[in-house]
This record gives sequence, C-alpha cells and structure tokens, in this order.
Amino acid sequence: MTAKAGATQNATLQALRLPLESYPGLNRFALDLVKGAGRAAGFLNRRPVESMQPSGVWKPEALASALAESNRRWGNEAGSELNAWREGRTVSLVAGQQVCFAGGPLLILVKLASLLRIREDLARRGVPATVFFWMATEDHDFDEVASITVQTRTGRARLRAAGESSRQMVGPLPVDGGLRNSLIETLGIEPPRWLREGISYGDSFAELLAEVLRDRGVVLVDSMLPELRRGGRELFLSIVERMEQAERRVTDRSSEIRQAGYTPQVVPAENGHYSFLYRVDEKGERQPIRMDQGEWKVGGRRSSRNEVLAMVEQEPERISTGVLARPLLQDRVLHTDLFLGGPAEVSYYAQLAPLHEMFGIAQPHAGLRGHLLAAPARTLRPVVDYGLGPEDLFRTPEEIIARLDPSLSERMRAAIEASAGELERGLEGILETVLEADPQLARSAARRLGRIRYHLDRLSEQGERAAMRKDDERYNALVRLGETLHPDGAPQDRHVAWITFWTQYGSHLVERIVDEVEPDLPVLKVVGL
Repeated sequence: MTAKAGATQNATLQALRLPLESYPGLNRFALDLVKGAGRAAGFLNRRPVESMQPSGVWKPEALASALAESNRRWGNEAGSELNAWREGRTVSLVAGQQVCFAGGPLLILVKLASLLRIREDLARRGVPATVFFWMATEDHDFDEVASITVQTRTGRARLRAAGESSRQMVGPLPVDGGLRNSLIETLGIEPPRWLREGISYGDSFAELLAEVLRDRGVVLVDSMLPELRRGGRELFLSIVERMEQAERRVTDRSSEIRQAGYTPQVVPAENGHYSFLYRVDEKGERQPIRMDQGEWKVGGRRSSRNEVLAMVEQEPERISTGVLARPLLQDRVLHTDLFLGGPAEVSYYAQLAPLHEMFGIAQPHAGLRGHLLAAPARTLRPVVDYGLGPEDLFRTPEEIIARLDPSLSERMRAAIEASAGELERGLEGILETVLEADPQLARSAARRLGRIRYHLDRLSEQGERAAMRKDDERYNALVRLGETLHPDGAPQDRHVAWITFWTQYGSHLVERIVDEVEPDLPVLKVVGL
C-alpha cells in the first residue's frame, strides 16, 4: 500500500487526503515507520499484510467460550467469528484501548474502523480475519477514563466524574451518576441502556461499542477476563523467573533506539526498574511486583521469589500487566498476526520486541492506526472556498487570513507602527520635560511610560486582529474549522468524544470512517459528514 503525495479532495468535499506530517505532534518514530524512512522499521516486524495466512492452529476452547459469553452479555454476538478463530481458519487483527466513559475520544472509533478496513482489504484477497478489540479494564488512570470533552453546536463541554486518581482499576467501578446525568443533559438524549444506573465503566463502554458496531463482527475482549488471565499463567511465571534478564533486554533495546535518533516511549521508574506485572488486591488496587536490589516486593510488602511465583501460579486472575507486558499477553492468548496501535503503542512494540523472542511469542506485524478527523461537510467549505492547504488546517484564523490577504495585514501594521512612532516620540518629549523639572522622578516616569508602551503593543496586536476580522463571514468560517479540527490547539481525535457525532449521524458515521480511513500509511484524512 502506498500513499499519494500531497493533499487531494473530491468535488463534493467529502474527504481531504493530507500527508501525515500535517498531523500536529506526531512522534518521529511512528512517522518514519509508515514512511519507510530512517531506521524505525528495523525495530519491528513489518512483513507485508498481504502475505498473512491463517495458521490452522486451534485455540483453547475455554477462552473462546468465555469470550463468546462475555460478548453475548454485552449484546454483541460473536460466536461465529470466535469459532472460525478457534479452529485456526482466520488471522487475528488486534487493537485496544483503556475503557473510557461514553466511548472516549474519536481515535478509539478510528482504531476500530482501521481494523475493519484492513479486514475488508484482506477479504478481497481471500484471507479471512477475526477482529479483536482489547479493552483495558485494569487501567487505573481515573482522569482519562472518567472524563470526556463533548463538541456541541454551541461549543465544547468538559465533563468529569467526581473522585480522584488512585491505584484502583477503573473498569469495574460504577459510572459516576453526576457524570452520567451531565452527558445525557448535554447531548439532549434519552438515557440509553449503556448508561443505566449502576453499570460499570467497563460494561458501559462494551455495551456502547456493541450497539455502534452491531453486526460488524468485532470481538470485544475484557483484559481481566479470568480465562484470559489463566491463559497467561505460564507467561507471568516466566516474567517473574527472568525479570532481571527482561529488564536488561529492554534497557539494551532502549539504548539502540536512542542511538538511532529516537526517544524510547517507556522509561524506568526512579529506582531504574520497569513495571511488568501488578497484583490486584481485594480493593481492586494494582500493586506493582518488582525486584529491587535482589529483594522482591509486591506493593510495599517484601516477598520472597517463591512467594511471588506461588501467588502467580495460584491466582493468575489477580495478575495485571503493565505497558511492556500487556502486548506479550495479548499476542500470546490471541495469537496476534497484526497489531494496530497509535504512535505511542507502536513505540512500545519497538522497545519490547526482544521480549517476544525471549518468551517464545511470535511477534506480529505492528502497524499504525489510521489518523482521521471528522467534521460536518459545511464546516470544511473554507478549504475549497479559500484554497487552503494542509499547512493551514492547524493554524489560527488570524494566521490564515494573514497568508491569504497579506496586504490587509501589512497596511494595518504600517498604520499602527506610524501612529505608534509619533506617540513614542511624544512620550520621549514628555520624559525629557519631566527629567528637566525633577530628576528624582526619572525612575517613576520611565516605569509608567514602559506600561504605556506595553499597552500600545497590545493595542497594535488587537487592532491587527480586528482588521483581519473585518470580513466576518470568512473569519467565522475559519474559527469553526479550527475549533472542530484542533480545539484549543490539540488534534480533535485525541480529545473530542465521538459520541456527539454518533448521536447526529448514527451508523453513517462508522460507514464513512471505515470507507475513508487509511491505516498504516503516511496519510491524514479529514472526513466530511
């Protein structure tokens, strides 16, 4: 798969196709990876997706049955997909995310659409695939899970649950009632089943995805499903037994990544150690399992190596994984052929790649999720009307207008500078007169005149902006474009929830994103709805 250079759009402005470099803040490793530039590809398995074929290896019946049952409970029938996977008749396509209130930011839906798009591409080549979406119910980042930014017709609303971050897993916690009511009121909707009182963040997230992805054959995976954790028992034991060696492998790979000119995604803790495994206690809190200076600790409690091994052996359901061990578990139990992640996730894979070989786990193709922003088609009209380029989409309205109509900006600046110059000369005359009358007032007069100059500069900036805003229609259109695609200067897909678009466009939203998204390519899509 290759990407066309530059930006394109069709006649009805249904989509803009831009170079991925246009996306603000993308880390260089991820960009080099999909462009085939630099040394990024050398750190990951990048075999052609087109070469994938089902392995024919049968998977454990207990895990397949448990996945089917949990999906059925969420209203997502996935039995036929899991049967084909269990019998080794499909390749495994995997992406994941921590569970988020009301579906989380747009990037989560884009990840899912990216998987569906790749499955369609494989199907056209006669290769059947099973799509898995790993829901990290064990995550304890409360602020990220239990808050949401909603884009409405009148602006944006930031909604957040009451409570503070802790080490407690958020997935099993009940959805905050105040947060639930705020979303229902903000969106102006009837209370949906996936937001019924008492439902957990994990189940709410899963039931919403089941509704949105109905009949699309996506298998939702609760990362703390007991049968899944039991399937990871041998891996957990191996990590404990070879913890020091695993840390050395990651440390060495991190040095190689730096030498190649990139920044390792995962850094060790202050004590120099990485967190591979956690134990979930009776309160649902994750306690790190670490070895420090030859001494094992679970949380703050000292333990012997044999005690840790016995704990893992007897209760694998209580073992949670960190960012470096999660992909290992995921690839082991799901037999991943292709993992699709965001920029940070593909960087994780580069850093832990030596551990796949160390623990005897086949390393999957690691690909970059599609990057896609969405907006009502009318909001994108300025792109055509004013001939905007890729570099304009993430600029302020003032910057765009200054580029489109530089004479206006130059005329205003010249007029302001001329007037300011005359005033500056007058102020200097006043200062000379004051000094002549009373030299003791010099410092006070200079300070006051400095404040006047500051306000003159501010007034000049405001006057320049006012001149640019003279054409209200153009200015307002550019404001709407900016507030939609990069609210507060941040890319839309990282911060704005997709639930607003879903309430307006329904299944059309998913269809449009699946049709337009281009995963694992150096492409940014802006899609009109």
